[in-house]
Amino acid sequence: FMKDLVKTAFPLGIAFIFSSIYFYIDSVMLSKMRGDVEVAVYSVAYNLALAILFIPAVYTNAIYPVMSVYFKTSKEKLVFLYKKSFKYLYMIGLPISAGLYILADRIILFFYGKAYLGSVIALQIIAWFLFIKFLNYLMSYALSSVDQQNSRMVGQGLTAVFNVVLNLILIPKFGYVGAAVSTFFTEIFLFLLYYWYVSKALHAYNFLPILVKPAIAAAAMAAFIVYFKQSLNLSLLVLSSSIVYFAAIFLLKAFDREDYIILNKILIRPDAK
Repeated sequence: FMKDLVKTAFPLGIAFIFSSIYFYIDSVMLSKMRGDVEVAVYSVAYNLALAILFIPAVYTNAIYPVMSVYFKTSKEKLVFLYKKSFKYLYMIGLPISAGLYILADRIILFFYGKAYLGSVIALQIIAWFLFIKFLNYLMSYALSSVDQQNSRMVGQGLTAVFNVVLNLILIPKFGYVGAAVSTFFTEIFLFLLYYWYVSKALHAYNFLPILVKPAIAAAAMAAFIVYFKQSLNLSLLVLSSSIVYFAAIFLLKAFDREDYIILNKILIRPDAK
């Protein structure tokens, strides 16, 4: 029993090690190549972004048991849940990335003050890694739910290598900005790997049709933020821009009947099958 348990868990453990490498190695390399001052400037931006990742973490942990059950009982339902979750996480992550990009200067000033204004450009770059990370959370759990732990491990291993190589190229020349760019492109690289693995093991989802309406809503929200950026305090601006985004989502009819049914199962009746 112990042999089987370790054999099953081993790829997940190694994958966790790889993910830890590409999550944190940039700060270590930045410290060695450019010094601790740039690490501090970069860490301010990076930690703000990481704090937001509790959103996809909570969501994917909630649906992971359901996905695992559907893998044994109904592939049709599993694909349905995967596609809808992809859509929801994109719809939530995209406006967060857009808002963080536009409000980076005010957010840095609010939390850290003028001494860390250098972090603004790093936060603006890292902001766009967030919505991709939302999707990568889903695909990593999708791979685990369909017994593809090895694919997840290989994907994260290749991503760790890619991140280290990119940091070696960019950090010496561009410092913390290079580290931020490396973080962004590393997440894209992981997305491409995960999407390929999930397409082979579960479903090749054509997600292009769902991208347009949330993008239009995010553009409307961005215009609202730019217009009122100097006249509203940060908290009110975040709240009101969120309302603008979701109002646009509903006006554009980005949610269909199936969305309401599955959201009811996840958010109101988490035990529903």
